[in-house]
Amino acid sequence: MPNKGPTQTNRKRKIYETWVDIQENLGSANRWPRNIRTYLWTKYLKHWPRIMLAAFIFTNGMNPGLLMKWVDLMHLCRDQAVKRHFRTLFQAFEQGRYIKALYAFDLIRGRYEYLDGTPRMDVIKSQRT
Repeated sequence: MPNKGPTQTNRKRKIYETWVDIQENLGSANRWPRNIRTYLWTKYLKHWPRIMLAAFIFTNGMNPGLLMKWVDLMHLCRDQAVKRHFRTLFQAFEQGRYIKALYAFDLIRGRYEYLDGTPRMDVIKSQRT
């Protein structure tokens, strides 16, 4: 009888192990912005949530390969074009594109920052009030 792929139990184990790996990289999910936690568990992410998730991963230094493993396990992408969008975003970030246009929450510094590490002052000021 041919093997039809991983069993449901095996898939759940892989999801759990990958989730633990992500939290080992970024710290407890309780410290992340709520929208990021939601995006990681949402099937078929739309355009803007993918950008925000990629910016968060980049800002916090997580390996994009780990995110792509999670994307595959959780079926966050409908097709290969969406996966290509993630890869293209990470390449663009590495090349310095969008560094002053996009920002995300930096877990270590506890503030919102542009992709180059500059604090996003209007968000910081609004958090003080």
